Amino acid sequence: FIYKFTKNLNDSEDLLQELFIKIFKYRDFYREECKFDHFIFKITSNLCKDYYKKNKSGCVLKEHRSYQAIPEGSALEKQERDKLILDHISALPYKQKIVINLLVYENKSYAEISQITGFSIPSVKSLIFRARNFLKKKLTPQLF
Repeated sequence: FIYKFTKNLNDSEDLLQELFIKIFKYRDFYREECKFDHFIFKITSNLCKDYYKKNKSGCVLKEHRSYQAIPEGSALEKQERDKLILDHISALPYKQKIVINLLVYENKSYAEISQITGFSIPSVKSLIFRARNFLKKKLTPQLF
């Protein structure tokens, strides 16, 4: 998850070490009625948010699965298409990137995304809708 945001192995490793430290530091704040992975994700999300603020170049998701149906060409064409998609995903605002990542890569439901991020379900739906519209608007003329 962290590498999907940083796209830098060294930064990812540093953030992962920092994640372990924070999990240990904040272990007393974990509530047993919540899932532990949500607790970890919240800390990870905050680390990525801090990283994003420090490195305004942005966070990048590896690939957006809703565009998997795009006709395949040569390996080079696929690589160019994937880079184009990644470039546009990196232009998304931080909150939109978070919810798209949880939806696409973590296969979370809207309710789970809401619980993990602290955003209301209508906000999650709105963020996903806006992210998809942005990507569709930007990518359709370039890919078809």
